[in-house]
Amino acid sequence: MRKANKERWSVPAAQRWRMKHGWQCGFNYLPRTAVNWNEMWQDATFDIKTIEQELVWAHEVGFNTLRTNLPFIVWQHERDALMANIRQFLGACESANIKVILTLLDDCEFSGESPRYGKQPEPVSGVHNSQALASPGRAEVMNRDLWPEIERYAKDVISEFGNDSRIILWDLYNEPTNRMLFKNGVHSEFDIAIETHSHALMENLFVWVREMTPIQPLTVAAWHAEGETPFAHPTDRRRLNFLMSSPSTPMSNPHKWRRWCKPCRLANALFSAQNGWHGIWLYLSVATSYA
Repeated sequence: MRKANKERWSVPAAQRWRMKHGWQCGFNYLPRTAVNWNEMWQDATFDIKTIEQELVWAHEVGFNTLRTNLPFIVWQHERDALMANIRQFLGACESANIKVILTLLDDCEFSGESPRYGKQPEPVSGVHNSQALASPGRAEVMNRDLWPEIERYAKDVISEFGNDSRIILWDLYNEPTNRMLFKNGVHSEFDIAIETHSHALMENLFVWVREMTPIQPLTVAAWHAEGETPFAHPTDRRRLNFLMSSPSTPMSNPHKWRRWCKPCRLANALFSAQNGWHGIWLYLSVATSYA
């Protein structure tokens, strides 16, 4: 049993992690044969040959890290096959000298459809992430009766892979409170009421995962970077404040920060947060390599 980390990582601990892993240059990954992460991970459509080919290409152009999402609904229907496919995927990444960031939950239900198991629809030409499905799903996030099962899912995955050195960190929840919809090529937004539930689920997720004491650091994205003051959105402020005081969390998620804002604006936003310097050091050293 690994010893639980009851305090936030110290600066020396974060520095040791940084020195061990070096400069990370990564990308979000979905194979060309999958329209969404459900199709990627379902056993019937898990395409390891394509994955292995694409990972070799990624290594050849200089990438050494990737991030990919796990689907709650696939775990519900075929837990053992999902775990086997994750192991096979990690093996392919190791062969290509690529470290892995795994994401447990995701609010980006851009298709406007609830998660579905089985055959996935064809992509809509010209529409960004036309068939993107959330995990567990926006309606499911708002159904707190389902949260005990989400807890079992998170703990199950961490119990299997929380001591796996091929995984460099856990991105626990991608863009909580993201309400964007791109259905039929029209930009709209989901019910704002989800934000309260996403906030609470994120905080519970940290508690659940920390109980499993993974060896990897934990992270969640602050992603509202539009306007003159990045991360001023209340959902981001809540995440930043929570992360700065959370055990096992020496940094915040690189995804979207580097992509959407200049480093000087990012630094200003993080310095305004509690204990900002501790949080920014590792972020800048890791995240500025992300496109």
